[in-house]
Amino acid sequence: MLNILYTIIIYPIEQLIRLVLESSYAVLGSYGLSLIVVSLAVSLILLPLYQLAEKLQNKDRALRAEMQPKVEDIKEVYKGYERHLYLKALYREHGYHPLSSLKSSLGLLIQLPFLIAAYHFISGYDPLQGVSFSVITDLSEPDGLLQVGGVAVNLLPFLMTAVNLGGAYFYARRLPKREGYQMVLVAGVFLVLLYNAPSGVLLYWTCNNIFSFFKYLIVYLKR
Repeated sequence: MLNILYTIIIYPIEQLIRLVLESSYAVLGSYGLSLIVVSLAVSLILLPLYQLAEKLQNKDRALRAEMQPKVEDIKEVYKGYERHLYLKALYREHGYHPLSSLKSSLGLLIQLPFLIAAYHFISGYDPLQGVSFSVITDLSEPDGLLQVGGVAVNLLPFLMTAVNLGGAYFYARRLPKREGYQMVLVAGVFLVLLYNAPSGVLLYWTCNNIFSFFKYLIVYLKR
């Protein structure tokens, strides 16, 4: 099953990343800059999906806000199975399903296959071995930019997390608190998962998040 999913979803994305990376490198002569171009290209490709996801999320938030007073009334008056029945009737009346709350994660779910593909491709892309970019000494290895008591500490994951938390702070001002907490939790999970990732992966993902932040900033200012 995993092989089928890889062949259908991840492998085509990897080939797209390869095409953009190698085409950019032929022009720029820098794998670091080429990874940034890949990140920008992916952000532009996903832009229509982001817009669709945002519309669905806003529709779901508006519906939940409309139901919230009645939900609170039901929870104050009823308990147990009776509460469950009344909530179920309320949801049915508004055409709402509790699983619809997952729509708040659509933006992340859209990006996830591209992150998996980028991680798999960049980790195994031999031309990146030993290649430096700016302060990064090897794009195929964790950055180890800080030495603390003889122990190498990777700084790029913390930069990535700072960008994610900055974006979460900006978005959360117009979102329900629950979604803001989810964004902070996701930022922490990615810090743990990608702490020892190759620097090239962190460069790609951090730039991706920066581009996403500016995309939402532009939309916000237009509104």
